[in-house]
Amino acid sequence: MACVINARRCHHQADMKLVWLGAMFLMACGGKSGDTPDGGPPAGDAASSDAALVDAAPDAAPAPDAALPDAAADAAVADAPPDAPSGPVLHIAITGQGEVGVRIGDQTTERCTATCTIAVDPAARLTVSFSTPVEVAQIDGVAVLQSGGLERDYPAGTASISVVFSPRAGEVDLVGDDLAFDHDNNLAIAASGPGGIATVTVYDPAMAPTWSVPGRRVAFTRTGELYVERDQAGDAVTSKYDAAGHLLASATIPLGFVTPDGGMLNPGPASNTITRRDATLTAISVLTLSAPYPGARGCLGMTDTGINATVTHPSDSELSFDFFALDGTYLETRSSNRFSCREVPDWGTGIVQSTFHPHETAASHGSFFVDDLNAGFDDLPYGAGVDLANHLYWMTSGDVSELPFVPQGGSIKQYTPPGTTPVATITRGLGTANAGNVGITPRKLAVAPDGRAAWVVTWYAAFSTGPNLIQIFAP
Repeated sequence: MACVINARRCHHQADMKLVWLGAMFLMACGGKSGDTPDGGPPAGDAASSDAALVDAAPDAAPAPDAALPDAAADAAVADAPPDAPSGPVLHIAITGQGEVGVRIGDQTTERCTATCTIAVDPAARLTVSFSTPVEVAQIDGVAVLQSGGLERDYPAGTASISVVFSPRAGEVDLVGDDLAFDHDNNLAIAASGPGGIATVTVYDPAMAPTWSVPGRRVAFTRTGELYVERDQAGDAVTSKYDAAGHLLASATIPLGFVTPDGGMLNPGPASNTITRRDATLTAISVLTLSAPYPGARGCLGMTDTGINATVTHPSDSELSFDFFALDGTYLETRSSNRFSCREVPDWGTGIVQSTFHPHETAASHGSFFVDDLNAGFDDLPYGAGVDLANHLYWMTSGDVSELPFVPQGGSIKQYTPPGTTPVATITRGLGTANAGNVGITPRKLAVAPDGRAAWVVTWYAAFSTGPNLIQIFAP
């Protein structure tokens, strides 16, 4: 979007134009207050909604660019004839994903995420911040290897600035809040769209969209069925779909831990219980814990031989772990930093785990174990995955001295077991702009069988936060 910023009138004109067009449409179609938006029946209860999902074919997936935020608003602004500044201007040419903020003297700040022209005081110095979630910024033709961002001063009278924000070779960036790969290298991404409506889109290995359904969280089973959590009138509803997007099962529960047999573990119904469900989301047993489940700090796990759950430690600063047999028989409680939690099936026959403890984070795969004794915090992002070639990928925060503040930056480290030295590392560091840190904080890691690694990150720019991004890296 190219927009001339002058008292923000371009946005106002675009809004007025949209309102006028909407009014004309309603008059022509006989619309009136109280009509449903799409002419359909009013919303029903959960059962009728799920029945409709069973009968309906999955939605055709949008083109990849359709997930980008504010596309409609950008188009509307582009259609509105902007008012050109009457005095001196600064033209900023922007290529790629990033933000440019301009402080004009000590008075005014303007922000652009696409090519723009702003009015400036010809006698005022300019302080310009550059923020990006990718690796490299090329400013005025000169590459600047500064992760996160930086800030520069420009003399009064500067007329133009150009910046190119460049991702890594083979990197794909999409807006999204959750992701998962399946055993055939398909990728599911959940992303919030206009009005906060969340949609899950499934992409094939070539990143062509194939089908979509409403949803905000995703998880695949070992055999390729997709679990999707969506909001329904304030309740979390989890549905299960086959590879073509046809509904298989649904229940009014949040998305839980997907078990190796395709079922699910969920906390509750009591504070000290967890529920095991089969592949149809039918509850088959309730396990009683030795202490309350710790909510957001907790996690559930299951291998082919047993079940485990986090429980509150008596000191309240650490966590303990209850272990059960597959039939639900309680075995023992341990306080240990090596436990079966945050388990993800690898793409062979094993399990990969990522864990935290008050003084350590770790990742393990079979007998292979790597850890960091300097980075153990409850709110530290962590995650691990293993590809079909048995490489282990471990996601950690970058600058843990910044915890619990954001951003921290982050890294994805690739290992070839049994070697404990990373053979490759992807890093997004921190920059400084507008008197604060700029960059990303990692949230979740997923690894495809073909060796693609992807993470969910929150991007903190100098003058804005978000959206969350999915950054996908080539093998």
